[in-house]
Amino acid sequence: MTKEREYLQTSNNNLTKERDQLQTSYNTMTKERDQLQTSYNTMTKERDQLQTERDFLNWRLTNLSWQKFESSWYFLSTETKTWKESREDCLERGADLVIINSDKEQVRERERERERERERERERERERERER
Repeated sequence: MTKEREYLQTSNNNLTKERDQLQTSYNTMTKERDQLQTSYNTMTKERDQLQTERDFLNWRLTNLSWQKFESSWYFLSTETKTWKESREDCLERGADLVIINSDKEQVRERERERERERERERERERERERER
């Protein structure tokens, strides 16, 4: 009976030790999970703030005569200036004159210029109508 009792006591001790280790492991994992959740929440909030800021800046640029084409932004001036004046204006805006690098971009610029010319023509027509 004593041997059996010792065996049961040893088994009980081992099981208790294993249970304690499992509890410690569980507590550690719970703490890590909570830290990961906090990190996730913080990063999600930061991502949302950055997206909001990006959207606002895109909106602001668009309303200031800037237009996005693929991954570049272009300022579309309505003023007629010399090349030098245009370049100085661009540099003051932290930009430079456009260098067209692709046929697609060239076509888009031509379409834009045609649209600006049509708009100028409509404006001249409105002026003539007002003068009558």
